[in-house]
Amino acid sequence: GRHRGVSSSRLDGVGDWVLGKSEFESWRDSRDGTANPTLLCHGSQGVGKTYISSLVIDTLCKRVRGQNAAVLSLYCDYQEQKDQTAVNLIGGLLRQIAVRATKIPGEIRSAFKESEKDCGNSLRLPDMLALFVKT
Repeated sequence: GRHRGVSSSRLDGVGDWVLGKSEFESWRDSRDGTANPTLLCHGSQGVGKTYISSLVIDTLCKRVRGQNAAVLSLYCDYQEQKDQTAVNLIGGLLRQIAVRATKIPGEIRSAFKESEKDCGNSLRLPDMLALFVKT
């Protein structure tokens, strides 16, 4: 998906300075809830937010490898606002959970199979949110 494309085109060393910032280290290492769980990357168009984000995501993925944890990501793009609906965004997060899990949670599998039987309709947002909260 989007992350794979951004990550593979990122040049080595680009953004490494972020990983050494004390603000990032305290956010990354916080386990007691003292740090805000959301890391927000903002700035003007073209300054490298997407590449910095992909570096952070890759760093976190390496850190949790082999643990019972998942790193989920969303890339929002001003030019693709019409496609960035709540259903598509939450659905994308559910897909990431299913793809990365060694075993797809039964509730997610059942919900998607049932939605396919229902005239091919996809899951509704309330159903997706309920599944997402349970995972």
